[in-house]
Amino acid sequence: MKLKIIVILMIVEQFQPVFVQRFVYGIINGHNNPKPALRLKCFIACNKINDCGFVKIEGNECKIFSKSENLDQSNLPGLYRKRLEFIQGMVNHWPISAARVNDLVGGKDLYGPYNTDFEKDRFGKENSAVRLNYGYYAIPAGHYFGPEFSISIWAKFFNSDIYTRIFEFGNGMQTNNVVGIYTHNSNLIKIGMTVYKPNPIETKDIGYSSVQEKNRWYHVVYVIKNTDAYIYLDGHFLASGTCFAKNKEEMRVNFLGKSTWPSNSNANATFDDLKIFNRALTNQEISDLYYFYN
Repeated sequence: MKLKIIVILMIVEQFQPVFVQRFVYGIINGHNNPKPALRLKCFIACNKINDCGFVKIEGNECKIFSKSENLDQSNLPGLYRKRLEFIQGMVNHWPISAARVNDLVGGKDLYGPYNTDFEKDRFGKENSAVRLNYGYYAIPAGHYFGPEFSISIWAKFFNSDIYTRIFEFGNGMQTNNVVGIYTHNSNLIKIGMTVYKPNPIETKDIGYSSVQEKNRWYHVVYVIKNTDAYIYLDGHFLASGTCFAKNKEEMRVNFLGKSTWPSNSNANATFDDLKIFNRALTNQEISDLYYFYN
């Protein structure tokens, strides 16, 4: 019973009320269903249709709408929009909620915490962000990255050493590592990304030039598209460069907040809402992720 309740809550939370119209797909008839059951049935049906972006509960009927339609806004009650977590290509999502660190999409739950706690997220919700006090979480092995991918994370940085990790994926030092980094610059920080290629070892650095303040929330997105790499901060372009194209290989030594290089300290930071996509997000999608969830 508990599992069923959790699944229902997860489905319902993917929608939020909006005011749109224009019928597209069809009607689910709910004459024999009480309204909450009809609403859940409607949401489940929408989740099964990739192009579904909106549903409308109207009496005993549920209407399903396309997300690609140019919908006219009006003050109509009972309409819901599918939330942006369902952007196409999301393969992992660690939302951090109720002191849980589960991956709701890919099943790669964080584990092995060291010097960690939970605190308020950027909305002030308790136990909804992980606080690393020079600590880290391990991330399970997996085939996370191909030629295109994007990584989205909310972060609040405190003190930093040189090349402190936001995340690191790879198979140990100087292998196939994909590393998100924040490093110190006096009382400020620099955000960057380093991509490694083995045999022989080569590295490509992206970013590290623009300085940012500590002790505030940032939305950071890393995008790789073949040999092009980009970093976005708070919905806006921050830096770009070239890197090495990645194959879909297994990465077995992965961390949130920790480096496999022993000279780098663990993270003194708070992280939330980590997402991985198997494609390069567009500028508009990155902007939407920031403004919709800020």
